[in-house]
Amino acid sequence: MSGRNQTVTERQGTAAERLFPRAAATIEFVAALGRGIGRLFRTAYLFRVELLLTGAGVWVWLKLWHWLGSPLLAAKILGSILAALLVLRLVYAAVGKAAPTIGKRAGRLAGNPIGRALLRIAAAHALLVGLRTVLRRHRAGRVLLWAAGMRARARVVRQMRDGLTGVRFENNAGKLPRIRKVRTTPVGERMTLVCKPGQSAELLDTRAEELRAAAKSRDVRIVRDPNRSDLVTVDVVRRDPLAATSAIRWDGLGHDALSMWDPVHIGMDENGDPVRLSMAERQIFLAGEPGSGKSSGEQVITCHAAKSPDAELLFIDPNRVQFAPWADRATAYAYADPDDALEVLNMVRAEGDRRLALLEKLPGVQRKLTREIAEGEGIPLWVLFIDELAYHTSVIGTTNGPFAKAARDIVSRFRAAGIIPVFATQRPTSDVVPTSLRDLFSMRTAYRTTTLASSDVILGEGWARQGYSATDIDLANRGVSWLLAEGALPRRVKWAWIDDETISDLSMTTVRFKPRRDPVPTPATDDTEQEG
Repeated sequence: MSGRNQTVTERQGTAAERLFPRAAATIEFVAALGRGIGRLFRTAYLFRVELLLTGAGVWVWLKLWHWLGSPLLAAKILGSILAALLVLRLVYAAVGKAAPTIGKRAGRLAGNPIGRALLRIAAAHALLVGLRTVLRRHRAGRVLLWAAGMRARARVVRQMRDGLTGVRFENNAGKLPRIRKVRTTPVGERMTLVCKPGQSAELLDTRAEELRAAAKSRDVRIVRDPNRSDLVTVDVVRRDPLAATSAIRWDGLGHDALSMWDPVHIGMDENGDPVRLSMAERQIFLAGEPGSGKSSGEQVITCHAAKSPDAELLFIDPNRVQFAPWADRATAYAYADPDDALEVLNMVRAEGDRRLALLEKLPGVQRKLTREIAEGEGIPLWVLFIDELAYHTSVIGTTNGPFAKAARDIVSRFRAAGIIPVFATQRPTSDVVPTSLRDLFSMRTAYRTTTLASSDVILGEGWARQGYSATDIDLANRGVSWLLAEGALPRRVKWAWIDDETISDLSMTTVRFKPRRDPVPTPATDDTEQEG
């Protein structure tokens, strides 16, 4: 056989090894022992939390043994406590998943004892979720939550290392990215990775699906640090805290009057923190499939504007019912008629031109309408609402028609003049809404969509690939959306809910806030100044 003809060359070793073979063997043995101990310590470090908990359990068992005098009885008591904790943990997880369904069927469940028991368990679960939010606001509470999440953080570190090893993400030196920091978040865990030479966030992003499977999570979001390209933030998403959240109360109900210059309370984010948006000098675009909650979002902004004496409301409502309660509060209102809608837009453009002319004549450098100038000159903010934008740009109009051109002119030029556009539609493709108009909005809200492409159309190219996809929003959980504001990452937000009865009351009580429509002061010409 050919194998018999092969010669085996033994390792000759270095000159020092040949001169001192015993010392060389000893050094090699010590090096191998050191490598084995290092490997053992690295493995133990990955399981340090479990080892710590095991040590604590042994210590408790020894104490119980000392107190009770029986090791078997101590083991039974400790085992019962651990089994009860495990059962409570499983029940908590199961109730968290079933909470939305229990909430929807509360009326049926209240009619029998088992249903009432489920409702009590769901109420206790909601109380615990609220307790986590309260604890997160205090230092001692954050420490307690940090200790409670130690095992989860240790587990996700091992899962991420296994996932990176599985996709062969080592560089040429055989090094994986270093996991610098891990912390628990309301949706799961967030870790910071330090990439080694030959690694990048973009390469890691191509392995997002494999890492998601390795972490056994709902999703994995990968974002590169804008200041240091070697730092990568990885969000491991395990749950949707907004799915189990009941209707969020709008804070504006507790105030007799508001101001459009102040931030608008729109709802709550995944962390349980209230979300407020400053609408002055902003434009917002809302889009998503029917039934996803766009109308509720529009009503939140509308109610804030209606309760603001320093704001005027203008509506273009092809559906005729979306903004119908606000007809008496509105300065201008148009339905499906294209001529009426265009007249409203031309009215806004004329007002914007007058305001810009006024700013030009004011002393000093005035680049925009500020709150001080508006209050001094008596100029209210104008909030322009257009529902179902696609109706006027694709059904009875075109993307290059007069309506689309006028809308684009308003969004692009009159931000500094105190004009706030609030547009809404369904999937805003280029054949429905002009790209030149859609890309001008500084804030975008993506409600539920059916495809990743539709989500990217609203938020912008590439966000769905990074894990910020509106396809993951449950259609049954209305009012949840991805909110992209200027210079920030998308935030998952659940918008506040305002019922129809409240809207009806506000539409009548806020008519008194409708400003008297005095024209903007006409800038003085040179001839007028000379005559004065």
